[in-house]
Amino acid sequence: WKAGRTYRERFGVGVFGPVLNGPDDLGPGRGYPGVGRDGNTLRAFLPLFGDGSGHWGLSDATTVTTKLEADGKEIADDYGIQPTVEPTEYTLPAADTAYRLTVDSSRDPAVYPVSTRVRAEWTFRSARTPEGEFAAVPLSTVRFGPDLTLASTAKAGRRFDVPFTVEGAAAGQRPAKLAFQVSYDDGATWQPAKSVGGTHLSLRHPATAGSVSLRAQLTDRAGNTLTQTIDRAYLTTP
Repeated sequence: WKAGRTYRERFGVGVFGPVLNGPDDLGPGRGYPGVGRDGNTLRAFLPLFGDGSGHWGLSDATTVTTKLEADGKEIADDYGIQPTVEPTEYTLPAADTAYRLTVDSSRDPAVYPVSTRVRAEWTFRSARTPEGEFAAVPLSTVRFGPDLTLASTAKAGRRFDVPFTVEGAAAGQRPAKLAFQVSYDDGATWQPAKSVGGTHLSLRHPATAGSVSLRAQLTDRAGNTLTQTIDRAYLTTP
């Protein structure tokens, strides 16, 4: 930052969701968010409650489940640690293999009224990498950064734009697929959400106060996929 200038940053405002990138691109090899592979060791740290500005963060949860599968067979982590809480490692087969990684975390809506459940599922391929440095694994996330109040709310009954940013392996490219859905009834039903210019969603909030849940489905040019769902991503008020 430059002396004599004023800067503004927002912390702790939604939409809270998965984070893959540590500060200044520091990754899992140094204990920051991300998924990397060193030889046959996969290190994963996937905080699910980063804020809308991209700052990663942790949260108390009521339930957390994680599963890594290689060609349909589950692989246990080496330390018995949830990768949504702190870095953990998995020992992988050397051969080129199809993987599925799922993370799912719910938290008490009486304490955390937004992002009450965040879940993500990735599919990707990976083979043994040179040892000595963690190479990035081709995972992507979608970060939503709407202009919310400090309580992570927006007005009901209005047109509302929700900017989004693709982060991780698919950042800076035109994905093979990028589609969105929105729910106004806490995820009971979903409908397509209109993406405008590859930069934001254009939503029409219902007239009555409630919540907005968001889902993103992405396939990058190499065929790696993401399905990311955030229940009660933000609230709407009169």
